[in-house]
Amino acid sequence: MTVKDEPPVSGSLLSINHEWIGRPKPKHIAEYRQWTLITNQFLADRWNQRILYCLGTKPNQTEFWQFEPGKSPQLVKKANIGIP
Repeated sequence: MTVKDEPPVSGSLLSINHEWIGRPKPKHIAEYRQWTLITNQFLADRWNQRILYCLGTKPNQTEFWQFEPGKSPQLVKKANIGIP
């Protein structure tokens, strides 16, 4: 995962680049979810900004997570759509 050290400008999108080695499998999702939650919460705390992150957990399911400084990550919604 690569992200700039500076927070995004207010109202703009957070740009995160991911690089996978190999092909992720369903058995990796739980560990990846935990890592993503910790990393995004760290960024929210560091930048003192709210973050909304969409996490594709299955080919036809996406979780929408909200991160706020000093709070635990919150699952906002699950949608029956996939992220390509």
